[in-house]
Amino acid sequence: MSWTFIIRPRELRKYERCRREWDFSSQVRQRYAIKLPSIEWVFEKAIRDALAVYYFPAMDDWNRAIVRPLTMKGFDRSMKENRTAHEKIAPYTPEEERAYDEHVALGQAMLANYFVWAAALDDFDSLFADHDIWAPIPDPEQPTQDLGTLDERPMRYMGRMDQLVADPDDELWVVDHRVVKGDWISNEELIEDEVMRSHCWHTQIAFPQWIIAGTITNELRVDGQLDAPPVSEVVEKDQRTMIGSRHINTRRSPLAMDPTAAPAARSAATEFDQITLQQDNGLFRRTVIRRNQDGLRRTGTRVAEHAMEIREPDIAVPPTFAAHCLTCEFKEVCDTMEAGGDWQAVLDANFYQKAADAEDESLRHSDHRVGTRASLGGMMKVINLGHR
Repeated sequence: MSWTFIIRPRELRKYERCRREWDFSSQVRQRYAIKLPSIEWVFEKAIRDALAVYYFPAMDDWNRAIVRPLTMKGFDRSMKENRTAHEKIAPYTPEEERAYDEHVALGQAMLANYFVWAAALDDFDSLFADHDIWAPIPDPEQPTQDLGTLDERPMRYMGRMDQLVADPDDELWVVDHRVVKGDWISNEELIEDEVMRSHCWHTQIAFPQWIIAGTITNELRVDGQLDAPPVSEVVEKDQRTMIGSRHINTRRSPLAMDPTAAPAARSAATEFDQITLQQDNGLFRRTVIRRNQDGLRRTGTRVAEHAMEIREPDIAVPPTFAAHCLTCEFKEVCDTMEAGGDWQAVLDANFYQKAADAEDESLRHSDHRVGTRASLGGMMKVINLGHR
């Protein structure tokens, strides 16, 4: 048993959606994970890994012509690592071999197209990439106290964000990279995304000197990538010469400007979550959502309330049957259970049980992940964490 009781945002989403799904997969419950993830899951992970290289803070000031080949290598490496893990359990079938090759070609085309599109838009500094945020959970009844388990272990909230950026106005934004197939995600779903809200909330808990302005959802569409015209020239909005620092944090000084225009004032003046900018070219779309601070506090309260429920060892875990069942990885197990069949055999055939301490407190500093990024970018970027 891990000493620290860890609450994860995507596990909370499962808890709200279907407690049976949460019970099977949560690290604080049965800890089941699928043995052979789908090629779509592997592909999206590889794209996220590649973008973590592209936006790695230590390489933020590097010329993008140097970073782009490293990003491609990051994608290829992630795909190969997942293939190796798959083949340790079962060899690829001819169909899986073909699907793998198709997704490698798709990913290379997608990233090449993304480089052209993003270069014309990117004008921010990357502060974090593929980063774990680890924070206590304040007690809603006693905000100066943190929640703990019934056996007095500490409770911590840990979420992994794709990126944290600072824009030219020195406002901070949490970025989420998503691979989408078919239509774009609806604006309503983007605005009401509680995982993204929780990322903002717990980043402000972990770094109380910061105010998170909102979220940016970066959608990369599968459809049309292979049909796009070949990349000829990449025109960059923000030239990166590797000489000096691009970010000067002008708005962190109280002497710099009118305090009513400071990030804190702008954030406090936001009455509700709203889309302030949306850019797309048919292949990629970037949606900027400014978040209301009261809404983020309500998200924090919801997290705390759920945490107090989850810490109960005898909590009921009934299923919730709805449209999400069609995409649930435990659907076959659940269907067998409802039919009175041997659901444990189905579970054991398709899933494995992670170790109880597989994702414990050490996740705050993963030597493997730091080493992977450092091998490409060197030392961590020094950023100003001073008070605004």
